[in-house]
Amino acid sequence: MIDLDELAAAVAGPQTGDRVWSWHDDEVMIYRGPDDHGSQHVVIIGGPDDSGVKCPPGRVAPADIDVTSDRWDHLFVVQKGRGPSWLGNWALGLTGGHVPTWHKTKKDAIAAGRRRMAIVNWWAEHGTTDYAQQGEQG
Repeated sequence: MIDLDELAAAVAGPQTGDRVWSWHDDEVMIYRGPDDHGSQHVVIIGGPDDSGVKCPPGRVAPADIDVTSDRWDHLFVVQKGRGPSWLGNWALGLTGGHVPTWHKTKKDAIAAGRRRMAIVNWWAEHGTTDYAQQGEQG
């Protein structure tokens, strides 16, 4: 797994204040920079145009990328009999033994997968192919 801070230093990715797609959010948000405490994902709730996200730069990509692509190179979506009940029972994962994330519906899992692949592919095109090949844990 590559270091996201090293990747951000090497590549001019989204900057604080930019509108971005993020790894865990299904709406475009304002990028607020890396979290001060090293968390992988922190949402900042504000008004309709002021909500933001703090996370490593490798978990966001510019808001103008296409998140509806059918490119599924490293993804799988399966229904599990019992997922964490409040999270849903549809598992979305990346190949290679990464920890899956859980979604209430198959549609939600597919949308999250498309968004995550769009982010991975953006970094592959603008920074490193290692990130796209290795993916990112849940």
